[in-house]
Amino acid sequence: PLTAPRPRLPALPPPAIARTSINRGRSGEPVLVDGSGFGNAGALRFIVNPGKDVAARCDVWSDRQLFCSVPKETRILGFDGQLYVVRDDGTRSPLVPFRYEPALERRELRGTDDR
Repeated sequence: PLTAPRPRLPALPPPAIARTSINRGRSGEPVLVDGSGFGNAGALRFIVNPGKDVAARCDVWSDRQLFCSVPKETRILGFDGQLYVVRDDGTRSPLVPFRYEPALERRELRGTDDR
């Protein structure tokens, strides 16, 4: 018996970021990402230093909107980096500029008592 070839499903368009609620932020700050093609799962990734690419924690993920937190990284300076969405099938969005600001560290300096 002859069988018909399986129809190919159309390829999904890549994720696209239309806008972000902030374009610079510190570790832990919330960021809302609007766009399309995010799929049901994936990661919002931040390039926070040359060669350092980290995933954000996302509390809400839908095909058109993400609600995430800027990732916490230590021992790096501020950096004019980027962010992007990578869908669970590995398809990436184009890069979007994002100024990463490290969390402020509180340090207490104790002086010597010169008497």
